[in-house]
Formats: sequence, structure tokens, C-alpha cells
Amino acid sequence: MRTRGRKHYFLELITIVIGILMSFFITEWRENQKHEKAELNYISNLKEEILSDTTQIHEEIKVLDFIARGADSILNIQSDERRYPDSIRMYFLSQPQYSTLPLRQTTYRELQQTGESKLISNRELLREVIEYYENTVWQIKEYNDIDKNMVLNELIPYYSANFDLKKVVAEFSTDLQAIQFVNLLTYNKNFKKVQIFLYREQLKKIKELGQKLQEEYKGLGGE
Repeated sequence: MRTRGRKHYFLELITIVIGILMSFFITEWRENQKHEKAELNYISNLKEEILSDTTQIHEEIKVLDFIARGADSILNIQSDERRYPDSIRMYFLSQPQYSTLPLRQTTYRELQQTGESKLISNRELLREVIEYYENTVWQIKEYNDIDKNMVLNELIPYYSANFDLKKVVAEFSTDLQAIQFVNLLTYNKNFKKVQIFLYREQLKKIKELGQKLQEEYKGLGGE
């Protein structure tokens, strides 16, 4: 009886241990499933957000190119062109603009704030995502802020102090060769060209990173 009692006790202990281990296994499996689903969602959302900026960037490049070409046209204006002022007037009025392109960063910020970037198992891909937002996007934002400050603090005040815009629109009678104005337009033109270059480089990175995110998504079982 004593021996059978010990065996019974031992079997109960084994059963309890197995039950605990199975519970741990099931809990871990569920956590892994949860993490894999979250990783898929993050990868998918990152890809969608990055690629969604493409159309806006292309449109922003067109606007910046128009401003830069407009500055060139004004700076190189010939006296006889003033008889046909419509295009020059349009270029003139377009100069006090700056880039305000908002880039979506919701998913990336969420990864940062929650610490869930650890769910991205491909560490090299995560590094490239961080590099994109902290270098490429940051650099563009810095240049856009500088451009905005120049336009708001220098170009627009110059327009207000020196040009009667109603008269410009009606007659296009103004001094477009003033040294300060020429310098402001030259700066504006060159800065817009730098922004165009940065946006085009961003488009290249978006294409590369978007492809890598898509490949990772499929590799993790996404459809």
C-alpha cells in the first residue's frame, strides 16, 4: 500500500508538472502568434505609409520646380518681355511659397513610443526603416523649415515693403532688378533646387525600402 501510495503521488506530481509545462507552452505559443500578427501589421502599415507619400512628393517636386524656373525667368527677364507679362506675373506671385509637405509617420512613431520595434525580427530592415525616418525624412524637414523661415521672414516682408501687389497684378510695373530682390530670388531658386534633389532621393529610398518591406511581409506569411 505504501509503495502504491508513493507511485500515485509521483504520478500526480508528474501530471501537475506536465500540466504546468503545457500551460507555459500554450501561453508562449499564443504570445508568439500575437507577436507575429503584430509584426505583420507593423510591416504592412510601414509599407503603406511610406509608399502613400509618393504621389504627394511628385506633386511637391512639380511645385518647387515651377518656383525655381519662375525665379530663373524673372532673373533673366529682358526688357521686351514686359510687353507680355502674364507668365512673368505668375512666376512673380509664386515666389513667396515654401514646402509644407506632411509626411506620414504614425506607425514609426508608434513603434518608437511603445518600444514595439523589438517585434521586427529582421533587424537589418528595422535599421533601414530607422535610417529612412531619422536621416532622410529629418533632413528634408530641416530644409523645409529653413525654407519656410526664409520665405516668411525675408521674402514676404520684402514683397510687402516694396511691391504694390494690386498694381503688379494690374500693370506689372515694378523693379525686378533691385539687388536685394535678385539676391532673394537667387537664394530661393537655389534652395528650391536642393529640395527637389532631396525629394527625388527620397523617392529612390521609398522605392527600395517599399520593396524590402513587401518582401519581408510575404516572407512572414502575408498575402
